[in-house]
Amino acid sequence: MQGYEDVTMYTLSGERERELLERRQELVADSLPDFRDWLATDESLAEAAGAWFVLDYAERVREREGDPARPLTLEERCALLFTAEAIESIRAR
Repeated sequence: MQGYEDVTMYTLSGERERELLERRQELVADSLPDFRDWLATDESLAEAAGAWFVLDYAERVREREGDPARPLTLEERCALLFTAEAIESIRAR
């Protein structure tokens, strides 16, 4: 039992161990909102970039067809819908 007694000398007391565990949980809890904010920002940027892409594509389709007086194309309607949903999603965050 000599080896077992030597190991127990280096272990933390139950109270100190609880204090360290509580502190660790506080640190993790404090860092979570920062990660969530970062994630929401990253998702918002991705949605904004997607909206920009589909609007640009719809504009190129309009230029290729050549008639600006023509009603909205399917691509333009989808681009407007996607952009509106992206804006609403970004505002909700």
